Amino acid sequence: MRLWNWSSENHHIGRADAAIRLLDDLAHGQTDKNGQIDKNGRTLICAHSHGGNVLALLTNLLGRDTAAIRLFFRASRIHYRWPLIGRWDLPAWRRVYDLLFDEARTFDASRLDLVTMGTPVRYGWDTDGYGRLLHIIHHRPVPGLPPHGCRFPPTIEDIQSAANGDLIQLIGIAGTNLAPPVWAWRTWLADIRLNYLLQRRVPRFKLLARWQLANRIHQDGTVLLVDYGPCEGHVGQHVAGHAVYTRRKWLLFHAEQIVQHLYSSKHQSGLKVT
Repeated sequence: MRLWNWSSENHHIGRADAAIRLLDDLAHGQTDKNGQIDKNGRTLICAHSHGGNVLALLTNLLGRDTAAIRLFFRASRIHYRWPLIGRWDLPAWRRVYDLLFDEARTFDASRLDLVTMGTPVRYGWDTDGYGRLLHIIHHRPVPGLPPHGCRFPPTIEDIQSAANGDLIQLIGIAGTNLAPPVWAWRTWLADIRLNYLLQRRVPRFKLLARWQLANRIHQDGTVLLVDYGPCEGHVGQHVAGHAVYTRRKWLLFHAEQIVQHLYSSKHQSGLKVT
């Protein structure tokens, strides 16, 4: 088991770069000391918040839709290659590009088991890009609404007490990116191009209307809505209900849910409330 870090930048190119670096690491992890593919065992990855959307991009890279992958690399090109001279200055991007387009080299995505915690609904998931998928979301039911329903907009009291669960997961949907600084012009331009590729049909002026839909539910995998109870401390400590997944006291609970919903013989996908 190990901790894998990424920039946590809230924009497309930050998540795209993380997905590339993660795939580069995973590809090395599936080979033994002689460079041969290790066909035993599985890889479990747990990701918090937009780390889950890094995994979503990863599954789309592993889905082997070559036309979509070419568009992804073309949109990102100025980030990893110098314009005019064409030099690749981010080696991980070159290695992953070669991996994805070399038919003689394979990466077994079916051995990837993915768990997201508090990940906002943003990108789609390619079901050919993973083996098993579980989403854990802090949600507190609202009387009079469906089990997965949320009240929006929340009151100040709702935010301070995380009365409806994880507010950050609810509002961090497409259209809420923070653009890279203009002086990092290659990253800034790559993010604009990726935005056009990944969410050109998501106008910012309709963001409030989409927030009001209060969509917590990912379309793929198993979605587990968990009522963790009232949050402890002030809003800065529980981050509007978004930090509950990181508390040590829930570690055993999360391990039990992962075993039950991913590795049990009775495993079934769908929406579940606990």
